[in-house]
Amino acid sequence: MILTKHKWIWQSIFAMAAVLNITNLFNFANANEKLKKNQIEIAELQWVICDDPQIIMQKMNITGSQIKQRSVSYTDSLNIDLLNLGYIIRTRTDRFKSKSVLKSNYTNANNIPWEKYSKYDFKCEFDIYLETQKIGCKLTSSLDEIIAIVEQEQPAVGQMNLKSLGPATSTEWTFQAESKQIFTLEQIKYNQYQSIEISTRVPSSEISTEQKRWTDFLNSKKINLCPEQKGNTSKLLKQMVQNN
Repeated sequence: MILTKHKWIWQSIFAMAAVLNITNLFNFANANEKLKKNQIEIAELQWVICDDPQIIMQKMNITGSQIKQRSVSYTDSLNIDLLNLGYIIRTRTDRFKSKSVLKSNYTNANNIPWEKYSKYDFKCEFDIYLETQKIGCKLTSSLDEIIAIVEQEQPAVGQMNLKSLGPATSTEWTFQAESKQIFTLEQIKYNQYQSIEISTRVPSSEISTEQKRWTDFLNSKKINLCPEQKGNTSKLLKQMVQNN
């Protein structure tokens, strides 16, 4: 009787250990999946160009490309308060639909609010220019929901007089270059303002080597890189405010 009782106890202990082990394995798998999901695996390499798009295409010997035209507007106050708080609300519209995103930048991946935005379409990638490097994240949703998210994080936004600024015109050419690498050339026009950028995406583990490789490639094609190599969104927003 005693042996039977001890046997039952040991069976219970082993059963509990098995459950705990399975639970630990499940938690470990979830943690690994979460870590994998939150890793930033892609980097967008970008160059600001001081050439006309057609000249760029000729210099790169591009004979075929996909062209996409859209209007681009931003939501902010006339004092660009959202931009100063670190938020950019952008809406792109083509013939068929509008798409709004909330953009924010981070210098440290540990500061990215993965959990807070986990229920949204939220993605991040390294945003690389020759002069600057940051992590750019964007949350895609309806414009109303994006504004509500920002108001929840910054209650003062509810008191701001937000306006639709723009629109600017965006023309994108997508094409393959050397080694079948896919590039995007984008020209943005707004009144007298114009910016032209060329970009390509690479694995984040290869940022340094790929940036040098493609910078050398652009130089070999005599593409005229602008003296200032960083994003132009703030310049565009200021132009839109002046003309509002």
